[in-house]
Amino acid sequence: ESVDAGPAYDAGLRPGDVILQINSQPVDSAATLSKLVDGLKPGSSVPVLIHRQGGPLFMAMKIPADG
Repeated sequence: ESVDAGPAYDAGLRPGDVILQINSQPVDSAATLSKLVDGLKPGSSVPVLIHRQGGPLFMAMKIPADG
């Protein structure tokens, strides 16, 4: 629905994109996405598979380092 400024926006995620996987883990709900994101290592880059305008697209998302 919307993408606020932050790691997802910086990676290229835009409104209308559907997140299918993050860090090679399937995303089937907003709750699953939240749980997966919470478990990501600060400072790492993770692959994100999305569906955009009829096709799949991979992007890398940089997880902000703590502090």
